[in-house]
This record gives sequence, structure tokens and C-alpha cells, in this order.
Amino acid sequence: SGDVSPNYLKSADTGMLRGKYVNPFDSAKYNGSLQSQKCLELIEEAGNNLGSKIEFVSCYRDFSNIKPDKKFLPSDAPDSARTTEPCHGVAFIQGTKDGPGIHPALGFLVKLLAQLVKYYHIILSFTLPEKEKNKIWNLYRNQAPKSIFVNSGEKTILGISKLSKLPIPSAVDPLLGILKKIDKAGALKELSWTQKVLPVQLYKIDNFVIAALPGEVTTIAGLRFKRQIEEFFGEGTIALISPYSNAFCGYIVTPEEYEIQMYEAGHTVFGKWTLPAFQTVLEELCINLRDKTKPQTVEPPKFSKEELERRTNHL
Repeated sequence: SGDVSPNYLKSADTGMLRGKYVNPFDSAKYNGSLQSQKCLELIEEAGNNLGSKIEFVSCYRDFSNIKPDKKFLPSDAPDSARTTEPCHGVAFIQGTKDGPGIHPALGFLVKLLAQLVKYYHIILSFTLPEKEKNKIWNLYRNQAPKSIFVNSGEKTILGISKLSKLPIPSAVDPLLGILKKIDKAGALKELSWTQKVLPVQLYKIDNFVIAALPGEVTTIAGLRFKRQIEEFFGEGTIALISPYSNAFCGYIVTPEEYEIQMYEAGHTVFGKWTLPAFQTVLEELCINLRDKTKPQTVEPPKFSKEELERRTNHL
């Protein structure tokens, strides 16, 4: 789902890509009907051949702080490779061919501002305690070459935590206007702006394995997940990757795709090693499923009722 689009025709009105029909709802209905029809065909072909042995394992993990297993990292990956606080890159707000984002000139300016913020933080780090210094260096080292626009873990945009002081008008992006509005109401104080504690699930029905992941997985990232599972469980295993499952953390791209910093990489929030981090957790779940052991898990945090009410009242 991460790099495949149903939009393939250029709209005469907007110049953007669209689906089969001018009305996007009609295109969505058409695409959905193709999927549902194929699903019914597969069910009819399978008949009663689906096995009866069903196994399941799941966990919640904090993906802002995972050191991936070396076997899932490129050979030239540094020892410092790990995930970080979630960050959105400038490439994210620049959009795609399906939906262009900010103007290229403005994108260049924001990227310049992001670089200045980075240099400021690096210089500032030399005046901070070693722990804080290492945190800053770890962030920029593992998010590179992303130009960080939003650090949703630290709740800042271009290094600014008070959004009313952000030197970008709300008209640039509707979402920015909404964020400023609910920040003014004091409704952005709790937790991170992007979910960090995420669910990963594994289902096994005889030799058929489904990996349920909380993001949009690119084709090659999905292929690596698929091969990993099929190699682990052995000959005859058929693996399926199910994205958008029970939570959403943006995209999951390969480290090689991340280097290019297009939209998908800009929205791969945990940095360059996001895919190896998910592979590491998935491998642990495979072992749990095989050995019938309990997985390592954490309790996901919850918003207070008061903050949710403040957000609701000001949206």
C-alpha cells in the first residue's frame, strides 16, 4: 500500500492524478468492488480447504526506541543504528503526484529553516549534559537525510513548541491551522503527536501466516517481511502482509528508499531503520508463536478525558 496508487489518469481540472472516474467517491467504489469481487473468487476457489488450526500472538512496543537486530540491517549500517522519536520530514508536506503539497519554493525555504534548526540543536548540544547531547545526536544521526519539519515526539514544529509563534501562516496547510487552534486551547499537552507505542500481530492458520502491521508498507518492504516469515516457518508457508492494522504510524519504507526522501520516506516517522525495527519485533513474535511463549509487550498510554474534551470542543 505504501507506493501503489489507484490514481492513474490526469485530471483536466486540477492537473492532479485521479482514478477511473472524475468523482473520487465513484472511483473508490469501483476500486472497492474490484477487491471484493476478487476476494469472493478466492473464497469460492478455496472451498473448504482452509485449515482448522489457528494460532495468534500480539504485542505493543515503543517504536521510538528500538535497536534493530543486525541481521535486518544493511552491512554498512553503523553501530548507532536505532529508531528515534517520531519525526515528519519536509518531503511529507511537499506531497505526491496524487496530491501535491506546499509550493516547491516554500518547500525549499522550509527545508532551509529545518537545516538551521538542526545546526542550532547540534551547537546547543555541546552545552548540555551528556545524556541530552546524545539524544540530540541520536535523533539527527538516525533520521538523516530527512529534513525534520515536525518532531511529533517532542511536540515541536521547526523546533518551536508554542505553535502560535510558528513563522508559517495557517493558510499554508489546513492541518497547521487546526494544530494551532487546539494548541491554543491547551489540548496538545499530553503524550506525543504521533503514536509511539504500536501493536504488531501475527496470525497463523496452518501454513498461512498474516502479519498485521500499523502502517503503509512499500512493495519491497512488504517483500522483505514476506520472505522473513516464510523462511522462518519453512517450506510451504505462505505469508500475507496486512497494513493499516489497528493503529497508524505513517509509512514503512526500506533504508534504501528512505535515502531518497520522497513523500513516503518523509512520512516514515521513526527514521531510516524503521523497517529493520519492525522486522526485529516480527521475528520475536515468530519465535513466540513457534515456542508458545508470551511476547515482550508494553501498555499503550491513554489520553485523559479532559484533554480529549478540549480537543473535541475546539475542532
